Amino acid sequence: MALFNPGVSECPICNRVLYNNDARIGTSMFINDRKDKFWRYSDSCMHKQCFMNWELRKEFIERYNKAQSNYIMNDDGTLTRIKKWWHILLPGFMKN
Repeated sequence: MALFNPGVSECPICNRVLYNNDARIGTSMFINDRKDKFWRYSDSCMHKQCFMNWELRKEFIERYNKAQSNYIMNDDGTLTRIKKWWHILLPGFMKN
């Protein structure tokens, strides 16, 4: 998950500073290629309002979900843990 430093970290969408009281979306790193148009949004924190109004949001979510194996990103930027076969066969295995 992205590192967040209140009053220092900047939203990659609007380039404004993020604060503790800001509603935020955070992503883990899933793109390593600096030339990829979504690289700067990978492993970052964004203002939730910026994310919700972002014209590339749906495409970003699709890319994020293709790259992740344990979570899916919902339309609002929240994450849902994916149940794997071992969660069904071995209840309690790797519980948070």
